[in-house]
Amino acid sequence: MGRYVGQGQFRGTPLPSVAVVDVTSNIALTGDSTYFVNTTAGAITLTLPQSPAPGMFIDIFDAYAKFDTNNCIVNPSGDGSTVGGFADNLTINLARANVRLQYSAGKNDWVVTQLL
Repeated sequence: MGRYVGQGQFRGTPLPSVAVVDVTSNIALTGDSTYFVNTTAGAITLTLPQSPAPGMFIDIFDAYAKFDTNNCIVNPSGDGSTVGGFADNLTINLARANVRLQYSAGKNDWVVTQLL
């Protein structure tokens, strides 16, 4: 029995289900999801989930390479959680950005764990 690409660590272990969402306007996010954000018409605000589970992640992609012109704004949900240790919005203003935020329950913080 070998290991296979596209499955969990060992064959027969399925990967968790991940929602993939195309975004063209302001939206409240759900956890463990990937968002392809289109800011060609203007800036878009993404609001993080309330009461996130430990380890929950959010992937954000600049679908049309416009974040430098029309920013993607990540808004804390208002439940007291922070983004990168700050209660302020996170503004993504780098074209072609790919950002992963992951929730740390111990810190009550969304941590940037990947930035490409």
